Amino acid sequence: MDFKEFEKSIITDYDAMYYTRGRDGRKLDRIVLHHWGSRGQRFWGIINWFCKWNTYKTSCHYVVGEGKVAQIVNDSDTSYHAGNWDWNCKAIGLECMPEKHERDLHLTAKLVAFLWKRYGKLPVYEHRDIVSTSCPGIWSASEVTRLAEKYYKGSTIKTSKTKTVKDFFKVQLGAFKSKKNADKYVKQLKEKGLDAYVISTETGKGKKTPVKSTSKVDLIKKGQKALGVNTTGKMNKETKDKAIKTLQKALNKTYGYNLAIDGSFGPVSKNSLKSHYAERGDKNDFVKAIQILLLLNGYDLVVDGSFGAKTLRVVESFQSENRLTIDGNAGFKTVTKLINL
Repeated sequence: MDFKEFEKSIITDYDAMYYTRGRDGRKLDRIVLHHWGSRGQRFWGIINWFCKWNTYKTSCHYVVGEGKVAQIVNDSDTSYHAGNWDWNCKAIGLECMPEKHERDLHLTAKLVAFLWKRYGKLPVYEHRDIVSTSCPGIWSASEVTRLAEKYYKGSTIKTSKTKTVKDFFKVQLGAFKSKKNADKYVKQLKEKGLDAYVISTETGKGKKTPVKSTSKVDLIKKGQKALGVNTTGKMNKETKDKAIKTLQKALNKTYGYNLAIDGSFGPVSKNSLKSHYAERGDKNDFVKAIQILLLLNGYDLVVDGSFGAKTLRVVESFQSENRLTIDGNAGFKTVTKLINL
């Protein structure tokens, strides 16, 4: 790998809106992988978000995607990416495309190798190693590290363009010893549109056990069913209006308001949220309304009106992926973001 040429290819024309000069007296000693939320977003859109439109005071050092690398915070400065101040001060944050295309996987590995050349072999972590979040999705720190080792050593690396889906399943799914882990990986494959399944060995007959898809379409349908509207799997005015009416009714019943049930979340409804939030242990209609909104946003959970451990994890994931403060409480900013379907 030609490190000088790689350095020349890094885009440095843009600066993140939020960061702190220096590293608060701490030593740089790690790298953290992130993905930038939902699929389908574009590289330049993410750059513009961090550098022009950001309202959540978050940032990273490098953005990687679509075959490009941009540095928006200097290595010597602190970006706001980890949800933990000590980690922010000690780490370089990499924001990657959630789809993890092959060229971007290799580009991220090259970037890690480049940073190793500068600072020594800093260990690579995933964002979920620090806080409760699903970030960085299907990205793996161990996979990036193994590939970075090859680039760092100057090994010849061949990229596969002809690997079949059948071979992919043999390699990946055959490695799982736990059905729970296999189901989790199959879910990720299904979300990418692949026809994946697990093979049960319990009967010794290799029976194919289909795994129920939990795509965003299915989750929206689940949310629509809870609302009592047509289960189209697509967000529409009927669904959004009913979701807001359900939230308004819940605020009235839980907190004694007298909000108009009109499906329009205006100033009066918004003000009612500023004094209340749902937290772990709560059991009421307000929690139920939030659970339905989470489903409509593509987060899987049971709608039971009980704010338990599962709901807590889902709320934290939503907050992380939408650049909100990760506190696990569904308050004004979180619920307002949920309503913007």
